[in-house]
Amino acid sequence: MGWKAKLLSMAGRVILTQAVTSAIPSYVMQGIMLPAKILNSIDRVNRNFIWGSSDLNKKLHLVSWRKITRPKFEGGLGIMAAKPKNLALAAKLCWRIKSKPNALWAKVLGCKYLSGARPRKHAFSKTWSTIRKGEDICTLRSRWLIGSNCTLNFWFDKWLTSGNLRGLIFGPLNLGEELLCIKNIYEDGIWHLHRLSFVIPYHLEMLIKATPIRRNSVGGNELIWNSTTDGRF
Repeated sequence: MGWKAKLLSMAGRVILTQAVTSAIPSYVMQGIMLPAKILNSIDRVNRNFIWGSSDLNKKLHLVSWRKITRPKFEGGLGIMAAKPKNLALAAKLCWRIKSKPNALWAKVLGCKYLSGARPRKHAFSKTWSTIRKGEDICTLRSRWLIGSNCTLNFWFDKWLTSGNLRGLIFGPLNLGEELLCIKNIYEDGIWHLHRLSFVIPYHLEMLIKATPIRRNSVGGNELIWNSTTDGRF
């Protein structure tokens, strides 16, 4: 810690940490997942700077790093730990490729890793590996907003707020039934659930019928983020 930093109060060091040492790695984190050793080093530098500690002058950290990295409304200082921040940016990268599949960069990655009868399962670039690591968070927190004549899979795509429909029911499906699209069940503003080989439980039937559908968007599906009011990540 330089002599100028010694003149700052703890509040000043917190603000400087948020504006500089936490913000600078964000540019790299948007495209790749950094190694755990580097992420831990970033947290260590931030911790030591906030408490005024250095290699020559160790100081006691009076509050745990886990509490410091909580949001301010939960009693923390609003500083994001490096690893969760990197994972959040990886999830946003996954969100971008799913929500904008026609973008040039998304087409290039799709042709490279998803084309062909057998999509590649190894030798990924750092960018594609980052997208895969953020996919679980992206899938958990997002869902599809469906339109009329929707081609999403009725069972396996996540268009319900509670998850994909196949994970909410028990028992096998009839042969070929797993290929049903939403447009096969929803026509002219009506859900034709009687076309299924079994009766959907009542609570799931009510959940399906309560799902909003963009009737003025024929075939258009939009990926929305559940944790925001406007549906954007």
